[in-house]
Amino acid sequence: MDLGVKKSWWLNESVQSKVRIKWECLKDWSRRKNVETWENFKRAKKETKKTVSKARTQGFGGLYQSLGTKEGENKHFNSNL
Repeated sequence: MDLGVKKSWWLNESVQSKVRIKWECLKDWSRRKNVETWENFKRAKKETKKTVSKARTQGFGGLYQSLGTKEGENKHFNSNL
């Protein structure tokens, strides 16, 4: 089930599950529109942002480490000219 999540190389299963939960909370709020469902959505949104931030930091950390080596530079910046 595609929930409109863009495919990125740093996405992992944890991020995708948090996004699914957030979308379900949003759908629930749009159907029932009460304080409880709104609070559930806000909590899910906040948790999703934290998870995405952590995954991106880890993903880019590995990228920057590999760019510190000659092999990593060749791997990421391979020019096919």
